This record gives sequence, structure tokens and C-alpha cells, in this order.
Amino acid sequence: MGKALDLMERAFESILNNGSLIYDEAFMMDSIFAEISETVDPFCKYLKYMWVEKGRYRVDGNQDDKVLPVDKLRAALFYPSHADIMQTDDLCSELGVVCAMAFLKEFRDTSKATHNYLSSIDGQFSLKVISDDMKKAGLGKDRRAIAPLNLILHLPSKQSKIMELFAWIAQRQPVRLG
Repeated sequence: MGKALDLMERAFESILNNGSLIYDEAFMMDSIFAEISETVDPFCKYLKYMWVEKGRYRVDGNQDDKVLPVDKLRAALFYPSHADIMQTDDLCSELGVVCAMAFLKEFRDTSKATHNYLSSIDGQFSLKVISDDMKKAGLGKDRRAIAPLNLILHLPSKQSKIMELFAWIAQRQPVRLG
């Protein structure tokens, strides 16, 4: 979680400085979580499947061509062609800055759990602070290191129960369906 929040914080800071990044497909779709997709194989495979391989047959019944459902959405978002949509570019860039500011404020709010995971403010569970064993556990590389999570994270009882559940699930073998 710490890595994802650090990457999102960095992305929101970039958008805060340059609202037009909202329209930069490479930035929005490829670079924000690149560090995770390069090191976590299942995440990389998921992204490749969702954005490159997962296709649907066309509505007209043509079984020869598959289309990616998100292609048209991505094209409309990053390469608008309608004049009325193109006229809102400046407004959307400004809105992107406002949204980035709001997300950063929420991430850093000490009354919320996310601030504990941010390296920029030395959050108690941030990648900057936790041990290498805990980092490995977070990547699922060393499942034995997950057990101490509950002891280290002195969370209120409801959250502790959730952490116990996740630790229990992580120790089980994956179930294959179908």
C-alpha cells in the first residue's frame, strides 16, 4: 500500500504543477504505476490483459475481429475530436489541479490511515520506515513475514480483525476456479 500511495502522491504533485498531464496518456496510463508493474509480475500481467489482450467480439456478430472496450474510452479521454469537448481542455486541466490538491490533502490528513503509509511525511508504515522483511511481505515474496504484521500494526480491533483475515488468506494456497 505504501508504494502505491507514494506513486499516487508523486503523480498528484506532478498534476498539481502541470494540470495538462491529465491529458497525457503515457503519464496517466503507463507511468504512474510503472514501478509496481515492473516488479510485481501478476500486476503486470493483469495490466497487459486488461489494456492489450482482453477483447470483446463486435456487436455486429463479426467473430473475426475483437475490439478492446476501453479503446474508444481512452481515445475520447486522451484524443478528443469533438469541438465542444476540446473547448473544455483548459477547464479540465484546472479541475485536474484542484482534484490533485484535494487528493494530496486527503492522503496527508493525520485523521486518515493513508498518512501512515506516505514516505514523504515519514509515515509509520511507509516504505521509508519499515524493514526490508516487511517490504518483501508487502510484495508477497516472503509470506512468512506477513505474520508479524498484526503485532506491528497496533490497529483498533475492527482493523486488527481485517488484518488477521488478510494474513490468514495470504498463508493459504490460491484456489483455482474452473
